[in-house]
Amino acid sequence: MKNEPLVSIVIPAYNREKYIQDCVGSALNQTYQNIEVIVTDNCSTDNTWNILIEMASKDDRLKIYRNETNIGPVRNWETAISRAEGKYSKILWSDDLMHVKFLEHTVPYLEAHTDAGFAYGKAKVFTSSDQIEDGSASGVLFNLHKESGVYSSLDFIKGIFKVGTFETSYPYSPACALFKTELLKKNTVIDIENDFNINFSKEAIGNDLLMFLLTAIDLPRFAYVDEVLVYFRSHTESISTLSSNKLDLIYHIVKSKFLNENSELFSKHERKIYNTILKRMLLANRNNGYGICDISQLHNFKDSGYDRFTVGKENIKGILKKILGR
Repeated sequence: MKNEPLVSIVIPAYNREKYIQDCVGSALNQTYQNIEVIVTDNCSTDNTWNILIEMASKDDRLKIYRNETNIGPVRNWETAISRAEGKYSKILWSDDLMHVKFLEHTVPYLEAHTDAGFAYGKAKVFTSSDQIEDGSASGVLFNLHKESGVYSSLDFIKGIFKVGTFETSYPYSPACALFKTELLKKNTVIDIENDFNINFSKEAIGNDLLMFLLTAIDLPRFAYVDEVLVYFRSHTESISTLSSNKLDLIYHIVKSKFLNENSELFSKHERKIYNTILKRMLLANRNNGYGICDISQLHNFKDSGYDRFTVGKENIKGILKKILGR
């Protein structure tokens, strides 16, 4: 244990009285022992804080904090992350669960490979804890279809742009990953300038993806663990459910902005194709209240290079295969 680096598990919470005990319990029950669990309660109006007080009285590894006022979700993320003292940090959403061996499987990769900024594993979706116990939790997210190991960060970045938001082998949610703490703190972005007047500090969508993309720029490699390491709870009060009509729009805005601000990572041909794909996806999924003119005028797409009517679906697939060597 003396040789194990301290790892911080940070849990931003708000009105999670139904789930917070199981969530924090999954963090405290890690087989990897040298941990601190930090929970920042964003001025909950239910019984969340009282549950945390009770749990903290029984385990001194649990450190709890309560904001005097609700500061919004992303600022609460930042507050929790800023308190992390570990060499590595893992974000755990307050309604989700982590596998008991999450840290046991991920820490060794970051220890062995100092040029890797984060390590992630696969995820499953569940609605009740019974589904985890009996193995009926649905699907597998973020399956890289490769052996556990260390891979190129540039491949990660380009992989994010390949297909739709949740069809990729590469994760959007940092809840499935372990980061170097210094990079997680550096790459937690509160707000993102955009042409749609979206307040990213309140939406809590898109900022999560940037944690990965910006960290992937900082260091040349990332680690992948070919195991299910986290469980995402599906319920009516989750951010992904409440914001389902905005998910594609917001993630595509972030991806397009990143693409154009880091153009040196991509060939001219890649930039044109990826911008065209992003624009087509936005136009095809307009359940977000924005019209064709709104999306077409998005400044990132003005020089996409390929008209959405002339680049067909099959052509895009063929060009992508050529770009990606597949």
